[in-house]
Amino acid sequence: MSRLALLAASSLALAFVQFRESGLPGLAAHLEISTGAPARVYLLKDGRPFRLSPVDSLLPLTVDLFYRERLWKRTERPATLEVTCHDESHFILLDGRARFDLPPGRYRLEAYRGFFFRPASADFELGPAESRRIDLALAPSGGSGWLSGDDHIHLTRGPEDDDVFVRWLEAEDLTVGNFLQLQRQSDAAVQHAFGPRGEARRGSYTIRPGQESRSEFYGHVNLLGGREILRPLSIGTVYANSPAAYPFPLVLFEQGHKLGATVGYAHFNGSQKHSTLLMDLALGSLDFIEVFQFGEFKMEP
Repeated sequence: MSRLALLAASSLALAFVQFRESGLPGLAAHLEISTGAPARVYLLKDGRPFRLSPVDSLLPLTVDLFYRERLWKRTERPATLEVTCHDESHFILLDGRARFDLPPGRYRLEAYRGFFFRPASADFELGPAESRRIDLALAPSGGSGWLSGDDHIHLTRGPEDDDVFVRWLEAEDLTVGNFLQLQRQSDAAVQHAFGPRGEARRGSYTIRPGQESRSEFYGHVNLLGGREILRPLSIGTVYANSPAAYPFPLVLFEQGHKLGATVGYAHFNGSQKHSTLLMDLALGSLDFIEVFQFGEFKMEP
């Protein structure tokens, strides 16, 4: 076989492999998913995680110390959000429904919505060029007397991001999400406004801005929903480029209360060896203490 013929045969074989591995272009199946309300979904193909495509917005989380990740959108009002973290993708149906293009194959679809809805799943097969709709009903599982929320979210937020973020809260059934600005040498997880101007609402779901004030001496504390940000936002050389050790948490708690904030310790005791948690408990200056974070329930001081 001549070199030219061999090259042509190799190119044809490579093209066939690419054609096959790409999901047979022109024969792609179409999947419509409905969960009835915003929800988080996962797709598995032959038992392995598989990406849903296309999506309308992306949030790639490669968290560093400054929380600078930004939301990317390809439409004015996205219907879908893909959040990636630690090489895993989490797909949010922001309106409870969406359409995707997939190669033919065997699939499993799973849907989740917070703690008070039962997960739902379905196994199905898609043939070439097939269109199919999967309805996953997320039935309530009790807990109607409870409100769920998150007091400690670090995501940079502009006013143009609010619609996606508040619908993401709804997908996780988080009634309140506290988005906290903080500092490590420079401001991080910056919020576009504080107080009522910085809030975003959709039905019974709300984003409230606040701050995490960090001290390498006394611990990390959260001030939730204050009418304005308190500065200095952090103290100490690690967080604020300054050796100053003032103000300590009690001062921040008193100032925060005057601004309408709900105040308390982050990471249970502030995660610092000189935490003033016990003193602040004795003085009655706290509204809350974080006890569950990073998948760990903390009980030891």
